[in-house]
Amino acid sequence: MAARKRKIVLPRKSAIDTEIDLLLDEGTYALRARLNVSLPGLDRETAQGIVAEAHRRSIINHQEVATP
Repeated sequence: MAARKRKIVLPRKSAIDTEIDLLLDEGTYALRARLNVSLPGLDRETAQGIVAEAHRRSIINHQEVATP
């Protein structure tokens, strides 16, 4: 959606590799995620803008789901 909003066609070989860590801190478990995004053919500034917008949208969606 973030790319479509900017009228940018994502490269066919786009990829997102995800790394998830299970953390234990003072008896409480948590998850930490890292997303490694590859958008070949797009300049760095454009790619970072798309990723930042997607991240903002995911935070908003997560907050809506988490709110009772």
